[in-house]
Amino acid sequence: MVGSLAIWALIPVKAIESSWRAQQETMVAWVGAGTQRWIESQAAEILSQFAKEGAKAVNGMGSSQIDGWLAERLYVTLRWASLVVYLLVAESATNILHRFTEAGDAADKGISSVG
Repeated sequence: MVGSLAIWALIPVKAIESSWRAQQETMVAWVGAGTQRWIESQAAEILSQFAKEGAKAVNGMGSSQIDGWLAERLYVTLRWASLVVYLLVAESATNILHRFTEAGDAADKGISSVG
């Protein structure tokens, strides 16, 4: 727990943004741009209220160094949460695509997928 807090407190914004971009590029290569956009839109819908609350919190902050650091940590938290949600939605979508592919392969072979 302490280690996770330390990582959260110190992780640079560029590191989390780099992870986000790399994941998106990997997903585009794997499932295509259209599916990647759908995954991204679903993740954004899930996180929209969280992001709105984060924006309210940042708007209520002052301009001190501590407030700047807290705003940056909030951004990192939102970006990290969006990456986690994105990966969960992507996993769900790829599982669904995999099932459809298996069902299509079974149908092509004349095998019923109904037990």
